[in-house]
Amino acid sequence: MTTSPRYNLLVPRFDRTGPCNVAVDIGREAKRRGYSVRMLALSGGNTRDDLDEFDEVRLFRWRDLVSLRGVLHTHCLRPDLIGGLVALMGRCQVVTTLHNYFLIDLGFDHRRWQVAISWQLWRRAVAAMDHAVCISHAMQRYYRRKLPGATLSTAYNFRAPPEPAGQAPRADMAARFTPWIEEQRRRGRRVLAFVGGIHRRKNVLGLMAALATREDVALVFCGDGNQIEELRAGIVRQRCEERMLVLGAIARPDLVLAEVDALVLPSFAEGMPLVVLEAARLDKPALMSNIAVHREMAALGLGTTFDHRRFRDLDQALGTVTPCGSRQGAVRRIWDAEFTPEVGFARYEHLLGNSATLRPEQGRAS
Repeated sequence: MTTSPRYNLLVPRFDRTGPCNVAVDIGREAKRRGYSVRMLALSGGNTRDDLDEFDEVRLFRWRDLVSLRGVLHTHCLRPDLIGGLVALMGRCQVVTTLHNYFLIDLGFDHRRWQVAISWQLWRRAVAAMDHAVCISHAMQRYYRRKLPGATLSTAYNFRAPPEPAGQAPRADMAARFTPWIEEQRRRGRRVLAFVGGIHRRKNVLGLMAALATREDVALVFCGDGNQIEELRAGIVRQRCEERMLVLGAIARPDLVLAEVDALVLPSFAEGMPLVVLEAARLDKPALMSNIAVHREMAALGLGTTFDHRRFRDLDQALGTVTPCGSRQGAVRRIWDAEFTPEVGFARYEHLLGNSATLRPEQGRAS
């Protein structure tokens, strides 16, 4: 009789933020390879409708601390603290994926004393785990300095192939976006898309101001956040409503990415942005801020970087943007080689090893 190894994924909540998207993709590939996959969340509410394929989807229960077996894969601060406790009990192989630069990222949204306390708790939890996975070599360099003695490895994020277009996008989005992009094409403009949170860390207001006078460039913003009204007001103040469109949060930003010439991401800080991989699987390059992880992604061939503080070399970056259909699959080939679920999950399997608790086995009695 066949038994399936257990792969438990613990996230803050079931939503469509980057860490949960990563966990779901890991779970899907684990399920495809024969694992019994359990998705657990610490907070109530579920804004996803794509978790039915997993063996169990529910809230974490405190008795899970002693009942979980196999692999426990945690994502973000609170799940990592739970993972540290489980690791101390020695009942699971515990791994965390480090999604950001902890001190930098938390510093954008929390007070210094809150960050300091969280850091002290978190680093002790990670030190107890079997593996801490960095999602870029740049991040691994950072944590080698910050977490001496931790077991650190690198495994790039990955994304599933693009979903079929399926159901048409929300009617009000289609009514706004379709005629807008047709008008930009008619005027011969290069069309860029920003996808992400509209807040300070993403530097969207700086990007809007830098492109406000560029009559040859159009820009669509997909996302929501605490700066969205300031963004809208800035576009009106700069008199560029014709060239800049704020769609807000949409369920299928890939449908927008498929229609533009390039992604633009001017962030002050990133872990390894999934949206760059989502653009790459559609053969779209990314114009990225000049931070370490983006330089690493540019070196792989996913796009180019620019000065995101003064925007002095933005013209040079824009010069690399070519019309849709003229790249002949160059960016997509990089995604095929490095960022598919098959390639990405194989890195985790290699890291976790071939123990009986991890790999499927034939002929074992349940």
